[in-house]
Amino acid sequence: MRNERQIIQDSTLGVEALLFNGIQQEFPNHWHEYYVIGLMEAGTRKFTCQNTCYIVEAGDLILIPPKAAHSCQQLTEEKLVYRNIHLTPENMTAQVQKIFNTRLTPHFPEPVIRQVKEKEEFHAVHQLLLSDQGDEFEKQERFTCLLHDLLVQYADFTHEQTETTSNKAAVAKAYIDQHYAEKLSLSELSDVLGMNQYVLIRQFTKAYGLSPFQYLSTVRISAAKKKLEAQEAIAEVAFLTGFSDQSHFTRIFKSLIGVTPKAYQTIYQEDGVNMNE
Repeated sequence: MRNERQIIQDSTLGVEALLFNGIQQEFPNHWHEYYVIGLMEAGTRKFTCQNTCYIVEAGDLILIPPKAAHSCQQLTEEKLVYRNIHLTPENMTAQVQKIFNTRLTPHFPEPVIRQVKEKEEFHAVHQLLLSDQGDEFEKQERFTCLLHDLLVQYADFTHEQTETTSNKAAVAKAYIDQHYAEKLSLSELSDVLGMNQYVLIRQFTKAYGLSPFQYLSTVRISAAKKKLEAQEAIAEVAFLTGFSDQSHFTRIFKSLIGVTPKAYQTIYQEDGVNMNE
C-alpha cells in the first residue's frame, strides 16, 4: 500500500476533503476551527477526544466539533486509510439552514460512532469530492443527503455549552491569542499571570484540553492556514506566525494537518484543484 495524501478544496460546497491512504503518522493533541467528519476504512488507532480514549477501526465514523482537543496514534502495523470532510462553523450553520430551515448549531455527543450504516455513501461522496469529475448537481445532492442523514442520526441540536474555564486560564488563552506571532515562553506567560508554571499548565490543560504550548501551536497553524489560502509566501508565513524557520513550520504543519504547507496552499491557487502529495 503506497503512502498517499490527497487534499481538495471544493468552493461550491465550501468544504475541504482529505484522504490519508497507507500512512502511519501519529497526530499529537490539537484542535481545529472547523467540524471534522471522518471515516476509518483501514487500520486500528487510539483516538483521544476531550480526554476520553477510544479504539477506532475500519467502519467507524469520527465526529469532531470545532476546538475539541484530540489526538490519534497507531496501534497495529496495519496502515491507516482515513477519509474526512471539514466544514467551518459558518458553513455548517448554512448547511443546517438549507436542510432543516433552522439556525441551530449541531453538537455531536459521541465523537466515535461504531460501524456506521452510512459508510458506503460517505465513501462515494468523498470520492466525488476528490475526483473533481462528474456532475456538480449530483455531488451537491449526494453531499446534502449524506449530511442530512449524519445530522439526523448523530447530532444533538438542544445542547448548550457552559463556560467553566478559570479566570487565569482564560487570561492565558487571550494572551496567547494576541501574542502568538511573538517568541513566547512559559516563563513569560507565568510572569504575566503571576502564577506558578506547573499550576498554569495544569489549569490551562484542564480548561481547554491542550497544554499552553499545544494551544500556541494550534493557534499558529490556524493563522498560517489563512495566510497560505491568501497565497502568501511560505517562508513569510512561517515568520509571521511565530515559527523559528520554514522547516520548523513545515514539520509542525504536517504533524497537525497531515499535509505540507505547499500542498495545502496549492488547493487554494485555483478552485477545486486536487493535490496529491
